[in-house]
This record gives sequence, C-alpha cells and structure tokens, in this order.
Amino acid sequence: MRALTAQEITETRREPGCLYYAWMENLELPNHLMLLEVWADQTIYDHHWFGRMATGEYRGNSGREAATPQRGELTREFYRQQPFEYHYGRLLPEATENYSHSVAWSAR
Repeated sequence: MRALTAQEITETRREPGCLYYAWMENLELPNHLMLLEVWADQTIYDHHWFGRMATGEYRGNSGREAATPQRGELTREFYRQQPFEYHYGRLLPEATENYSHSVAWSAR
C-alpha cells in the first residue's frame, strides 16, 4: 500500500495545476489516512478527479481499504481556498458573496 501510495503521490504532483498533494497518517490512529489536495482551479481539479475515476481500473488497486471510523463519520469535504474572518461565533468568508461557502466547525 505504501509503495503504491508513494507512486500515486509522485504521479499526481506532476499533473498540470497540482499545487499540493499529500496523504497524511494520523499519529494517534495508525493506518488512518487523510488526503489533502490543492489545485490551481476547479476545472483542473475536475479533470484530475474524473481522469482518476476513469483510469482507476487501469491503475489498479492502491491497497488502501476503508476502515471503520474511530472518530466521527467517514467523510469527504471540499473547500475553496479563500480568506475567512471570525464573526458571530464562527468563521465566515471575508467576501460576503461567499457566505454560502462558510464552514461551521463542531465543538468536538
């Protein structure tokens, strides 16, 4: 799994518009991974995502298996990179037209 993941990281970082791509392992929960990706824009990310889905069979199984979450739900979260400010007890986008993109963090 680790060798295949390292190869995937190298290949993905070479894709046009990939600014950051890393799998991180939870220090407290071994083998629990988080993927952090930063792409130049939505169109480039969409090409990456749909290309990855279309070539998954060609690329083969990465060896990563979904595990039962030990903290909260297994989720996928997507965020647009933008400046935030703290207002009304939560973080809201600096640009008010992006308020629908706000993130409310749980108390957990």
